[in-house]
Amino acid sequence: MMTKVLHLIKPSVITIQPDKLWQITLRFPPVIGMETNCWLLNGEQGLTLIDCGCSSHGEEIITASRALGEIKRIIITHGHPDHAGAAAAISRALNIPVFAHEEEICFLKGTKTVSAEAGSLICKCILWIGDRTGFVIPKVENCLPLQDQEEIAGIKILYTPGHTPGSISLFDTTTRALFCGDNLHTMFRKPVMGHEWFTLDKSTRDGCLRKYQNLDVTRLLAGHGKPYESGALPKELKDIMDKTLR
Repeated sequence: MMTKVLHLIKPSVITIQPDKLWQITLRFPPVIGMETNCWLLNGEQGLTLIDCGCSSHGEEIITASRALGEIKRIIITHGHPDHAGAAAAISRALNIPVFAHEEEICFLKGTKTVSAEAGSLICKCILWIGDRTGFVIPKVENCLPLQDQEEIAGIKILYTPGHTPGSISLFDTTTRALFCGDNLHTMFRKPVMGHEWFTLDKSTRDGCLRKYQNLDVTRLLAGHGKPYESGALPKELKDIMDKTLR
């Protein structure tokens, strides 16, 4: 259960599990914009930051995390500007590596853009407008690749492409938490499928999410929306997948 809220002007920090797991919620644009989440997970190898908001959020995340420990690494679920935008700034400031799936590294390094990839025309248009209006990911120099089923700092990597070509989900056995990026959201206190208009390849994404069904998970931590906790979460996720894929 969530136990404590530290009230900051921005961002807000919520303790999900004391001394172990925190939610950092930011907004883009600031103050009035949509909420986006990043997560701090404390493991045997120190703090891991999972996702990191927009390019303007780097200093806010570093400041908010100081009371919790020293961030040792960043893992990016996918290369959209509201999830990877501050990776370059935080990596430079703390001299730490940024991990992403090997198919997503090119977007973080700036050699490719997601909007130029094959997929949904609506999604590509939205991302193209973002590119042209400066809603981008500053180039990340210290990038390291991840692969499906790999473990890093005790966190299992699940390759779940479709939202972007290199989208990943993360599963931590110690907190029984699934970090799903934008594959799922929480809305009206329930998990729902992520928005199609930001997803390049819906059919690929939907099929990959079958990987969630057999996880011993009780917490769903999405890129947008509140944390969702349930002892019946594996069945709930299976029901969502069955309904989506039937």
